Amino acid sequence: MDEGINKIQRAVRGRKVLIVFDGLNDLDQFNAILGMRESFYPGRKIIITTRLHENISKARDQVPETVKVEGLDSLASLKLFCWHAFKQDYHVRGYQCYIASVIAHCGGNPLALQVLASSLFGKTLEAWKSAVQNLSLITGDPRIQNNLKLTFSSLSDHDKRLFLHVACFFIGKDMDFTAIVLDSCDFLTRFGIQNLVDKCLVEVGLDNKLFMHPLLRDMGMGIICKQSPEYPGKLSRVWQKDASNILRKLTGTETI
Repeated sequence: MDEGINKIQRAVRGRKVLIVFDGLNDLDQFNAILGMRESFYPGRKIIITTRLHENISKARDQVPETVKVEGLDSLASLKLFCWHAFKQDYHVRGYQCYIASVIAHCGGNPLALQVLASSLFGKTLEAWKSAVQNLSLITGDPRIQNNLKLTFSSLSDHDKRLFLHVACFFIGKDMDFTAIVLDSCDFLTRFGIQNLVDKCLVEVGLDNKLFMHPLLRDMGMGIICKQSPEYPGKLSRVWQKDASNILRKLTGTETI
């Protein structure tokens, strides 16, 4: 790290520069950059992007301005989607209801909007209808999933398991209810969910209910389904639609 700091300082010494550190998710590196900013030439601008909210909260007194990047609003989402689906910034008559479903599912995520729209370009209305009925399959595109999995991969084993439980069973559930259930399963529920909130993987609404972006939910459920696509009884988590068959036929693992 010291070598990296020295290289940066030599490269920018005596210059008025704009420096962008994109995707900085190591707290030690984050603090090192904050520590050397005074050695830069006056008038310099430094922009840091990070997925970890805790980086900002721990250094708030040293960071002049912070901005949480929100998803695109409905109008911007519509324009971006239409550019890639129709090669123009407005939609074609007859597609409105399908477009609304896709935009709602993407939740303002630009990458998902672009990938989904591009996959629908030139397709018939019947193809659009089929796609909207299977959005969770389409959003399994590696370009989307690999991007989302970066933050998930950085979690501890405890928080990974907690995230998967929330994605599969507790979206829309009361935080207090969730804590009672998961604490009885040896989870540090409130501590772990705060970690997930800090990493923007889960939100706790004003009504104390848990919320997760639909794409993150799809990612979590997809991770489970890939464990055993053909035999639900071998999954680490079982949904209600499969539970009765598994119990009746005794096809579940010992854990299930």
